[in-house]
Amino acid sequence: LEVLERRHLRLTAVCLTHGHADHAGGLDAMLQHWRVPVYLGEADKPLLGWRPPKEAFTQPDDGRVIQVGGLSVRCMATPGHTPGGICYRVEQGTQQICFVGDTLFAGSIGRANPFSLYPAHLDSVRRRVLTLPARTVLFPGHGPATTVSEELSHNPFAAGS
Repeated sequence: LEVLERRHLRLTAVCLTHGHADHAGGLDAMLQHWRVPVYLGEADKPLLGWRPPKEAFTQPDDGRVIQVGGLSVRCMATPGHTPGGICYRVEQGTQQICFVGDTLFAGSIGRANPFSLYPAHLDSVRRRVLTLPARTVLFPGHGPATTVSEELSHNPFAAGS
């Protein structure tokens, strides 16, 4: 919040990759200062049952495009780490980035929660994230950024991609 205020920036949306507390923990404070849409996969809303009213949330349907400032952000359903996992893709010219949350880490993937989602999680990693253009920069929820190319070469969970 301080960084936004110090730089005179205006928050226009909150895009949550999933509903775990380590990713949504500051949501209450943000929404006390700004009334903005919060994008969160429908199946993850119960994970935030103690947070703001459901009216604050907007469904980031697969393929939906959100305008954030001058950028177009495309929502990509990636269930597995959580039932309602969402990745957010941004393309600007030849540069492509994707905020993948805990769907994928550099050299690994997040845990499936619950474990019964493991097949869906692998499918999301292999058929959604790792089929993006090779130069796409991936920003995980934890750890360093990586690229699709790097993960295809070194991530053991990419086998079969």
